[in-house]
Amino acid sequence: MAAPTFDTSYGSHKAPLREGKVVYTHPEGRFYTLEFKSPVTGEHFRESYYFADRLTAEERKAP
Repeated sequence: MAAPTFDTSYGSHKAPLREGKVVYTHPEGRFYTLEFKSPVTGEHFRESYYFADRLTAEERKAP
């Protein structure tokens, strides 16, 4: 379950949780893409997310 953001400002829009199907996972585990179905129009749309354990730029630079 994930909440689609519906806009370009990541995580600022609080949408309800919806079931999505994983349609792609980056080969190096950097992100994944979910496909959702709109309850209004019935159309399918996709959105990509980072994994929760993703390192920040500062964490990657640390020795």
